[in-house]
Amino acid sequence: MNRYSNDEVPTIGWTGTFSSKRYLDLLRGVFIELARTHRFRLRVIGNFDYSLPGVELEVLRWSASEEVAQMQGIDIGVYPLPEDDWVSGKSGLKAIQYMAFGLPTVASNVGTTPRIIRHMDNGLLVSTPEEWLAALKCLLDDPGLRRRLGTAARKAAVANYSLHAVKSQYSTVLDEVIRK
Repeated sequence: MNRYSNDEVPTIGWTGTFSSKRYLDLLRGVFIELARTHRFRLRVIGNFDYSLPGVELEVLRWSASEEVAQMQGIDIGVYPLPEDDWVSGKSGLKAIQYMAFGLPTVASNVGTTPRIIRHMDNGLLVSTPEEWLAALKCLLDDPGLRRRLGTAARKAAVANYSLHAVKSQYSTVLDEVIRK
């Protein structure tokens, strides 16, 4: 469960597959620069090997049975994306997943992400490497901000994306299809 404290080394986390590893790679320079001034662990959950010299790194093999425990060991979620046509069609599931775990999330301000994350309310939206670095430093330095954003993120995920929240939307769509 998220500690929202700096009693232990904070863990920045990313989860994805080998096909989305290129998005994680967008932050290589940011993590290396961040490691020069801040102590943190980078947890990469996926189905591939990963290395990042100069950064305390923990690579975990994703598994359905371990996913919840793996995610609960993260203090800050990151969702880096480039601005391109493919990303414009992505659902933002990774941001929603982090939010559901009560994680303060730093995400690229592209695609559907700005519809999911409200900057400085339930997460942080960034556009440049400098903004990524500043946002991560801010969250590493301020456990209270992590708690506030993480708590708001969890509330937003449950309110907007839980089974209970979308049940009536699905029912409405199905009713309309049946009537036609």
